[in-house]
Amino acid sequence: MSINTEIGRRYDYYKNLIVPNGCHFVVRLDGNCFSRFTQRYQRPFDRKFYLAISKSVRYLMENIKDIYMAHFHSDEVSLYFKPDSQWFNRRIEKITSITAGMMSSKFSRIVDADAHFDSRVLITPTPKAIEEYTQDRRLNALRGCVGSYSFYKLSDIIGPRKASKFLDSVNSKDRQEFLLKSFKIDINKVPEWQRLGVFFVWETYEKDGYNPITKKKVKALRKRIKEI
Repeated sequence: MSINTEIGRRYDYYKNLIVPNGCHFVVRLDGNCFSRFTQRYQRPFDRKFYLAISKSVRYLMENIKDIYMAHFHSDEVSLYFKPDSQWFNRRIEKITSITAGMMSSKFSRIVDADAHFDSRVLITPTPKAIEEYTQDRRLNALRGCVGSYSFYKLSDIIGPRKASKFLDSVNSKDRQEFLLKSFKIDINKVPEWQRLGVFFVWETYEKDGYNPITKKKVKALRKRIKEI
């Protein structure tokens, strides 16, 4: 509903801020203060946390049909919108507030605790930039996986402060070698959801149906979310 008062019309600065037509855009969600929130979970990765994020992302895709793909790792979620999406007339205020609200409420209900996500919109006129962003998120997931395993395994031995100081001087490749030699952890063999995150896409499939008029079996096309 529009703000029709004089003060509303004068100071509603961002009402007309939109994603330009024809541009590709991604909505990026991040957990707010999740370093503290996730202390209740197993470190460095917890399957219950992963499943809660997964169910929440599926919920967003099922209820916002303009999302054609999603990716998440840790508490970071990327929602890929169709370039021709007209969801809320492409208004950035609406897109960010509604996606953050939906993610926060759904995740909170699943874990039975108050959790909050922020949201931002990333805009590009070219699909190539979307591909580069996707690859960057996969690499970021890998760096985070290596860093998390290194930090928590080492913290158990020398404490978090010393572990952090030591790892600051070690790059991601050397951390992988360190994990393999010191803890027999091969990052290439840990579950993919930890290493690279998870991608969801829509797929079309055939389903057996029945036409009550012709009284014949028919094939119906349906859509479902697929993890890749």
